[in-house]
Amino acid sequence: MHPTVQLICLFGSVFVYCFAIGIYGAIIPNFIQQKVCSSDVQPDLDTPCNNTDTVLEATDIATTRGVIREAVPVFILLLAGSWRDATGLNKPLMYSALVGEIVGVFVQLLATWKWSMSIWTASIAEAVLYGASGGSKLFYVAATCAVTDQSNDDQRTTRLAFYQVAAYAGSCLSSGLSGYSLHFLGYLWFFIMVISLHVLTIVLVIFSKEAENRLKKDEKAKIFQKLKAITKSRPNNLVVWLMLISCVIINVCASAESNLYLYYLQLTFDFTVKEAGLYSAFRLMFGVVSTMILSPVFTKVLKWSDFRIGILSSFITLIATTSMIFARTIVHLIVFALLDFLKIFVYTLPMSIVTKCVKSDEVGIFVSLRFIGGCLSPMFVFYLYDIIFSATSHKMPGAFFIASASITLLVFLSFWISSCIYTEPVVLLQNNSTIDSDAEKRKSDEISENNGFIEKALPAA
Repeated sequence: MHPTVQLICLFGSVFVYCFAIGIYGAIIPNFIQQKVCSSDVQPDLDTPCNNTDTVLEATDIATTRGVIREAVPVFILLLAGSWRDATGLNKPLMYSALVGEIVGVFVQLLATWKWSMSIWTASIAEAVLYGASGGSKLFYVAATCAVTDQSNDDQRTTRLAFYQVAAYAGSCLSSGLSGYSLHFLGYLWFFIMVISLHVLTIVLVIFSKEAENRLKKDEKAKIFQKLKAITKSRPNNLVVWLMLISCVIINVCASAESNLYLYYLQLTFDFTVKEAGLYSAFRLMFGVVSTMILSPVFTKVLKWSDFRIGILSSFITLIATTSMIFARTIVHLIVFALLDFLKIFVYTLPMSIVTKCVKSDEVGIFVSLRFIGGCLSPMFVFYLYDIIFSATSHKMPGAFFIASASITLLVFLSFWISSCIYTEPVVLLQNNSTIDSDAEKRKSDEISENNGFIEKALPAA
């Protein structure tokens, strides 16, 4: 199969996967809320649940579920990253994550079939099973490494941006269709549809490109040796860690927002599930289109460095997030959504910089660290957002955006500081990390093993 087709299959698997988890994640808060409001008999989908105490209990369940799903995969991700760096394989990690997704959705399907099942029991069981398989973060680790494997340094910024575009496009489509599909199918067939989408993702992963296993039978200890990359001395180590931290906190911030977004729109603007989905789809679609247009403009036409793009993107995103605190009308929502046109770059650029500052056989462990941070941070961040929302939901439901704005400010400062302290390392050997020449890449790594750095230098900011 042609490499371009295989790359399209990889992006396609990301799109379908994000559509599946997006459409599922958009409905789960409403599913939890209806189970709390009517624990014995399944109500009509349009039955309102306006009791504030009930909404807050549903928020507690959603938050606890989210924390468990994020925290359980920590050790799995660390081992997965070192295993990937030792073997060069990505697909097995994707398969593990997808099987966990299917099992988790099946638990909620059972909770629908037997409506009297406790939503606390179903949510915790689903979260534990999901986390034990690595969850979405394991899929993203493997997908990010796969994109990195199939791109050289010049291609990586754009390809990682398009990888994120595929993810956001899937999420965008799911936001627009989640409410309609639920009303058309009902909960039972809705969950069956989600399982079918995960099966389709598995098929697309099968047709994507994979390197040969570079780990010999007598080299299994090499898996654990790859963990040494974390403490290894290399040029621009401070930049690597600043970007990793930035990537963690901005993505955890987005996850915390998504847990509360439906409740925020319902309480502030009386949105239905369908209306909230359409607004989220509009916001995401605008970001996707903007990224597709601006990515080649920034990298090919203006030839900006990742740092410069990151500084601009995080500053504009800071303005957009701060504005959401004061949103009071639908017009405000639309205008402030237009300010979010550079947000995807804030999510992708930190890892783009990291992958250019470490060796190709160290990418997996650092991508895993980014998602491990995303697993541990919710233990604090999710509950912080929940506390803020619970305390301010009556008078100022958008107050939790203050936390988001503060985090975005930290990311902006990280980009700015990194651009100031970054120094171009001596290029010992130009690394072409495409998996078309895997044997050559292994040879290059062996030649440069004692040098600690084989990547091309980032352009100066």
